[in-house]
Order: sequence, then structure tokens, then C-alpha cells
Amino acid sequence: MRRELAKSFSETSSENVLVYSLKICYGLGMTKSADQEQQTSDRRFSLGLSYIEVMDLLENQLDVFLDHSSRDEVIDWLQWNDPNGVYTDVASMGEFGKIVSKEEGVETMKRQILQL
Repeated sequence: MRRELAKSFSETSSENVLVYSLKICYGLGMTKSADQEQQTSDRRFSLGLSYIEVMDLLENQLDVFLDHSSRDEVIDWLQWNDPNGVYTDVASMGEFGKIVSKEEGVETMKRQILQL
């Protein structure tokens, strides 16, 4: 994608196109509306932590937290964190012929949070 962007930049001299494309590619200067920000901060696990707060847990804390979280909460967090991922039962059945287990969801969630 970066090569395609570089090629398109060399074909035009418009600095505005470059700046706009970089913003789209890297999410620079793209801010959420107050409503979107409120909805994001309101999403919580049944144990009380918000979806964002969970991302600040240490690995051992995350392990304990996820042990006490439901499969549905893990799947919902994964879908929230990666909207293009295949986590819901319907999407997973269509794509892989099986649903994502809690264990698979926990491993994926830990990988995304801890960037393992």
C-alpha cells in the first residue's frame, strides 16, 4: 500500500493530496466524535473494567481477569478492538466452519493487548 501511495504522490504535485492520504493511511488527525468517544469508554466487562482499561493490565493481571470473563465478553472485546476480524459466531462459522472458543479468544486477545 505504501508503494501505491508513493507512486500516486509522484504523479501529482498536490501537497494536499499527500497530507490527506497520510491521514487516511495512518489515522493522523482523525478524531472521534464526542458520542463515539463516550460509547467507547462506556463499554465495560461485567467485572467493571472498561474495554480500554483492560489494555493497561499487566500480563498476570490480564490472565486472572480473562479467566473470570465470559466467552461472550471476550468475543465482544475482540470485535470492538478489531472490527474487521472474524470473531462473531456467524462470521466464524461462515469463514472457518467453527466458532471461536473462549480459549482461542483469550489467546487472540492477549496477543493483541500484549503484542506477543
